[in-house]
Amino acid sequence: MLREEYSLAQNVKDKTVRKNVMSALEKIIQHLKLFRVTPENGLVIFCGNVSPELGVADIKIWSFEPPEKLRTKIYRCDQVFVLDPLKEMIREKEVYGLIVLDAREANIGLLRGKSLTELKSLESTVPSKTVKGGMCVSEDTLIQLSDGRIIKVKDLEENDSLLVCDLEKCKTREASGIRIFKSKVENGVLIETDYPALSIVVSKDHRIFTLKENSIELKHSSELKPNDFLLCVRKLRVKGKMDLKIKAGTNLRFPKKLGKGLCEFLGYALGKGSVSYGRITLNDKDKLLLETYKSKIKRIFGLNPTIEHRKNKLEIDSLDLIKLIEDNFPGILGAKKYISDCLQVIINNLLAAFIRGLFDAEGYVKSEKVVIGMANEEIIRVLQLLLLRFGIVSSYSEGKKHKIEIIDENSLLNFSKHINFNSVKKSKKLSRMIKERKKAGMNLILIPKPKILTLARKVRMNAKDFSAILHKGFSNLDGDITLARIKSISEIKMANKAFYDISVPKLENFVANGILVHNSQRRYDRLREDALNEFFTKVGEVASKLLLQPELKGIIIGGPGFTKNKFVEGNYLHYQLKKKILGVKDTGYTGEYGLEELVKKSEDLMEKASVVKERELLERFFSELQKSGNVVYGFKETKNALDLGAVDTILISEGFDWVRARFKCSCGFAAERDLPKEKIENQYCDKCKQLLAVEETKDLIDILSEEAKNLGTKVELISTETREGAQFKGLGGIGGFLRYKIS
Repeated sequence: MLREEYSLAQNVKDKTVRKNVMSALEKIIQHLKLFRVTPENGLVIFCGNVSPELGVADIKIWSFEPPEKLRTKIYRCDQVFVLDPLKEMIREKEVYGLIVLDAREANIGLLRGKSLTELKSLESTVPSKTVKGGMCVSEDTLIQLSDGRIIKVKDLEENDSLLVCDLEKCKTREASGIRIFKSKVENGVLIETDYPALSIVVSKDHRIFTLKENSIELKHSSELKPNDFLLCVRKLRVKGKMDLKIKAGTNLRFPKKLGKGLCEFLGYALGKGSVSYGRITLNDKDKLLLETYKSKIKRIFGLNPTIEHRKNKLEIDSLDLIKLIEDNFPGILGAKKYISDCLQVIINNLLAAFIRGLFDAEGYVKSEKVVIGMANEEIIRVLQLLLLRFGIVSSYSEGKKHKIEIIDENSLLNFSKHINFNSVKKSKKLSRMIKERKKAGMNLILIPKPKILTLARKVRMNAKDFSAILHKGFSNLDGDITLARIKSISEIKMANKAFYDISVPKLENFVANGILVHNSQRRYDRLREDALNEFFTKVGEVASKLLLQPELKGIIIGGPGFTKNKFVEGNYLHYQLKKKILGVKDTGYTGEYGLEELVKKSEDLMEKASVVKERELLERFFSELQKSGNVVYGFKETKNALDLGAVDTILISEGFDWVRARFKCSCGFAAERDLPKEKIENQYCDKCKQLLAVEETKDLIDILSEEAKNLGTKVELISTETREGAQFKGLGGIGGFLRYKIS
């Protein structure tokens, strides 16, 4: 990597900078030859020109093994050395207990300073609901939430809102107040349709909507046959978020809000992008398209990417851009790619721009259809449902790649209208294909509305919920429902797979993998509550055993939904731990990621706990001082008490700026003095009274901390940001609690 950087450094325009960078890199490369293996905790190397004189080179190098294991790799060429990761290692290591849980699992962790460790992971035997009869869909089935997110049914929570079908109006709409049931099923039924090509795995007893000659009815999956018609959706009505703010943590020019150009770039990067050594590379044989995205990148970020036409690639050298994308849009770059929640919830015109970029990267027009293929099945499956927000129905197929194809006329027109391509070549081909179709293209099968109303009565929807719209011949041309013909039905083994069902009030249906299915009735809530109580008891016992330790500062509890609140309100934790609960936070996940999310969301609680501890310490100090108790303050008095071994806890203000300086005079006199920094330049010789020259200075905070450690004395650093901290600094910024009174 360094040799590669050395080659790149030859392109630096400034002669002095180029020389310094290349000299430093050469010195590091030679220095690395001294190491046969990487030290256990990693290796830190600093190298650069330290000369204070302009134009004079003095290249110095430092290398050492850090006190703790390095968990990040950084290469930075800058005017200053990057010290932040090392500073974190020497900060005070405050200890917090962390618990994230929901009805399915619980994770217990410990935060020591900035180091997060997962101590235990517990799985519940009854996550969500218990189901009798196994009338449900497999755990990997995709469910559309009303906010735009597409999740697996196993990740669904009862406080989530779904998109379901209002059978009266033939429209998809939001539904809340759902209930979730879970069961184990040994054998499932795989149902596959021809066009649109969809698939779903359900239990044998699960009921699905099918079309009969004069009405629509419900059938158990075991009763279905090839050529039967299933109800599926052709449009999902999602509003999406209009205001999606972007977190910018660098000086890079970056839009504060999501725009179409940025969305297109993100879609293109998802399909064509890769990252290595601080560089984003976009590979594409379409040179004109590379030029198009080069212009977009320059306009959006103020960067100037390069294009290597021989290698068909566009390159962006920017660590800042990589960090911003990873922080705001996880899944776009890196080894594991996916369409993150933040992109699924955006409004349709921005989502269309994102999909346009993805089709620019991986889509094409062929044989009177639009196709997109990728190696990543998850992206293609989610994309198939995202396209339904624009009334674009597609078929999924699997070969060397996972593909979806848009074939019917209405969907192709909607694709041309809402999505299309930035690629001039692909866009022209699409336009020509739509205009020149000689024969009538494939069309979706639409359902007359009276049949939908017949179905609504069959599933016991109340007549008072309907408006008087029983007009014969009124067709579903503007509705969201279509039909898919069953191609095959097969029984498959489902070992170690859970099945879920969802109960939706009144509407009693939900969309699973794009297919409309019926829900079951609520059942066995008491069994679930008993199992949940048993699970919470186990979590409380394990947490109490792992977290009961003297240095624990507090406990923070988090998780999705309301389950965590039930845990906190119940008497599941040891009474001593319950007193240390600092607060409860909402997280989107459990597991290791949930623990990390909890830490990020709890900075306010931890900061408050730290301030409270400091305030209590200083209040006790001032109280003892007022009654002439066992305390001492001022540098000389505190240093004397420390030398006697009389200090139990030494308090040092962050604003304490004293140093230990070594002086020398031309007459031969030498001295070492402890004094404030501002007095260093004003010290005189005891012999000849001349101004002394400073040979070396060391911060007294470091010296006193080391001495205190050797004497078994605790050290507390006091901030200057609180009223008590400022008052303590006014007393000299140093003091302590005594083990015994000294005269």
